[in-house]
Amino acid sequence: MANATGFEIAKEAMDVLTFYRSFYASGEQYQQHHQEVLALIRHRAEGFKGGPQYGDYKFLMLFAAALEVSNVSGEYVKPAGASA
Repeated sequence: MANATGFEIAKEAMDVLTFYRSFYASGEQYQQHHQEVLALIRHRAEGFKGGPQYGDYKFLMLFAAALEVSNVSGEYVKPAGASA
């Protein structure tokens, strides 16, 4: 995807991760592929940095961060005093 938007890149990344998950579940091989996909998203984001598509850069960097956090094992714990 030479002229892809940030949203198209994100969709492609999700398709790839879904494919890997179907074969590797959440094992070591999936974790390795997950890290590779995160690196590719961030690399593709750099192509948007400083240009007219700076919003795509910000979107992809936040998307990669969200994917990284979503892959961390453990349970979300609501901070004390936080509302529902």
